[in-house]
Amino acid sequence: MLTLKNVSIKRNNKLILEKINLNINNNSTTAVIGPSGIGKTTLISAICQLIPYQGSILWNEQKLNLQKQTIAWVPQDFGLLPWFDVHKNISLGIKIRNKAKLDSENQQAIKRIENKLQLTDIIHKFPNELSGGQKQRVALAKAFCLKPDILLLDEPFSALDTVVKQTAENLLLKQLSNSQITTLMITHNLEEALIFSDNLFILAHKTGQLRQNPLKEIAPKDRRENEKFAQILTNLQKEVIDLWRVE
Repeated sequence: MLTLKNVSIKRNNKLILEKINLNINNNSTTAVIGPSGIGKTTLISAICQLIPYQGSILWNEQKLNLQKQTIAWVPQDFGLLPWFDVHKNISLGIKIRNKAKLDSENQQAIKRIENKLQLTDIIHKFPNELSGGQKQRVALAKAFCLKPDILLLDEPFSALDTVVKQTAENLLLKQLSNSQITTLMITHNLEEALIFSDNLFILAHKTGQLRQNPLKEIAPKDRRENEKFAQILTNLQKEVIDLWRVE
């Protein structure tokens, strides 16, 4: 379980987040929702130990230790190295973690992920030759190959057009269902939050509210077409409009 206890974060002496308390159960997905600038990415940066914070961030009741736990972060800009082709970008994380060349087991695992995310035809291309949807799939493949304890997704579909986005959503849903990874998805898109998450963490006024996704008992792939979806989405939109009005 990923646990945040009374986590507060300042930047340039300005309080961004105050006393965040959040529990994310193992092998579940929590969507952190909030408007731009409210501190969603700041929260991820704290979990990755990239910025100072007050409070505690724990993994299974022990202080989160990046020497012991593996975190995979898929940033908004995908985080691909322009001088590496697709295959080398995907392999890089495993090479760094293992401090060695890839063994046959690693190589087979990478090939399986490349196949599942439909990347086999572009593995020798470079990032500047890829579409936004392709870059996103490469970034996801890189993350899943690490078999992380924690997967952090920062606005994973924000750069994609509608048609590409739907394909990318379906691929990610399949991969998440097969991987059983504890996942934190940052998004301002309420539809994405309802489709992907088990729980919602709604940021407002520098803190957050955790609640169960009303659609949790419905398979993620079936949620958008469910008769309850439109009304639940409308209710959530009305609620957050009030919460975010002064943000």
